[in-house]
Amino acid sequence: MQRAFSLIELVIVVVIIAVIAAIAMPRATAASRNAQAAAMAAHLRRFADAFELYHAEHGHWPPDVIRGVLPPEMAGRLRPMDFGPTPAGGVYDWQRWDGVTHLGGVWVGVHRGEDPPLDFGLLQRVGAILDDGNLATGIFVKHTGSAIGVGSSMASLRLRPGGS
Repeated sequence: MQRAFSLIELVIVVVIIAVIAAIAMPRATAASRNAQAAAMAAHLRRFADAFELYHAEHGHWPPDVIRGVLPPEMAGRLRPMDFGPTPAGGVYDWQRWDGVTHLGGVWVGVHRGEDPPLDFGLLQRVGAILDDGNLATGIFVKHTGSAIGVGSSMASLRLRPGGS
């Protein structure tokens, strides 16, 4: 004679599976967020290296272009698709703020534009990889574009102060 599982045994198995899933999900989410932050940090480092190499070879920086667009001078160094949307929202951006004293310099970063707000929790994780994790200090910082008339939020990695 075959013995079947009782309803109580099935309920216990389902409860055990639910408890295991409840324990595993936050860890899987955290691992996913850490992977996104590591990928973004790697992108920003690659961008910074490419722009700094361009500057070393040519003695000047490429001109500023609209957000999400790779400067034509960087073709062959970076792929245009790399300059698109970021995991934190917004798009990657290249900025030359030569005339703005407190933001002056050259930056590669994340620009919100018209998109939903940036995920500053994720950007803080990126900052912890690139810098000190504090988006108010260091070389990877959060700032607003209103100081230069852009009017949106950004997080950027400073390449060289003063734009020289």
